[in-house]
Amino acid sequence: MKTDVHLARTERLEMAGLVAGQIAHDFNNLLTPLLAYPDLIRNEVKQNAVVNEYLSIIEKTATEMQHLTLKLLTLARRNRVSRAVFDISDVIGEVVQALQAGLPQGIAVKCDLVVTPCNIAGSRSQIHAALENLCQNALDAMGTSGSLFIKSENVYLDTPFGEYQTVTRGAYVKISVRDTGAGIPEDIREKIFDPFFTTKRATKRRGSGLGLSIVHGIIKDHLGYVDFESTLGKGSTFFMYLPVAKDFAKEQMTSPLPMESERVPVVVDDSPPSEKPIAPRILIADDEQMIRKLFGMILMFEFPEAVIDQVSDGEQAVAAFSKSCHDLIIMDLQMPGQDGRESFFEIRKICTDRNWRLPPIVFCTGFTPAESLADIIKDGLVNCLLRKPIKAELLLEAVRKRLPK
Repeated sequence: MKTDVHLARTERLEMAGLVAGQIAHDFNNLLTPLLAYPDLIRNEVKQNAVVNEYLSIIEKTATEMQHLTLKLLTLARRNRVSRAVFDISDVIGEVVQALQAGLPQGIAVKCDLVVTPCNIAGSRSQIHAALENLCQNALDAMGTSGSLFIKSENVYLDTPFGEYQTVTRGAYVKISVRDTGAGIPEDIREKIFDPFFTTKRATKRRGSGLGLSIVHGIIKDHLGYVDFESTLGKGSTFFMYLPVAKDFAKEQMTSPLPMESERVPVVVDDSPPSEKPIAPRILIADDEQMIRKLFGMILMFEFPEAVIDQVSDGEQAVAAFSKSCHDLIIMDLQMPGQDGRESFFEIRKICTDRNWRLPPIVFCTGFTPAESLADIIKDGLVNCLLRKPIKAELLLEAVRKRLPK
């Protein structure tokens, strides 16, 4: 019976993650113009114009919405998990330091950290987010007074155990986050990790009900487990069990996604000067007309001499490149029909067959499963990945670095 409950819960969380990821993708497409157009408008108005204040309000609101979509993406667990080894006690210190600034006077934070290293392998930033969400959940449970206890230890489990999740035997770094709040009522304990479930509607905090779901997703991605215990009137304790890091030096590690700030080698152009057009030619492939138009306006403002072609799907992108041999391609990864990944491989084949230079490609995505990028990343020829929403300057920076001089 317990196994059936765990299975149903897991399936429910997986489905919620898929839905959250698709919502985040659509939101990020809609947010791109809200973050990019203000820069274009500023170029058309005086520096002291009142409209600049309005533009700042639009940007601030869009940025807050962007933070919410990041939570949804984390819930969907579509962010690639790096495999760096680090001591989680250091992360606990960072989280506590960040919490101290906004704590009510009646809240005390106490730590009991093991002296020996608590090394795990994974994403430092995501574990930081998981701990931060657990601590924030504990603080919300206590209100304006109480104590928050955080403990780290290395443990070895001989036999599986656990109430919420069954933790298998093995060596773990165990993190405990305990509060002195009111505790969790029995009738809602099966729901507390469900996305958007919250008992704190009155706070109206954006993203309420996502905290514990995000914790669950992050720990699962790190092959760990979450468990908790609670007593009404005495508080709750949440446990994170993360596998102790092995020696990863000899293992084949998966490279993280190359982002816009990273330098990636570009294939050298050996074509004769006579074959290169005088003006650079750029191809934009995105199924959203609004984004194609926006990117085109941004590029024309910065590169007025450029020839800019626009297509709405992957098949059109391949056909356009086959005809014009573009110097640079800006391509959405998730498009109906043939997506950006498939188009990349077809474009690469055209370049191989015709002895053309493979152009730099700026991939854009609002939500793309990491596994769909594995071949492209392994190939090493993707120049960068920009995550929507994309501000004008970020797009221009990526293009400037990669557009042939």
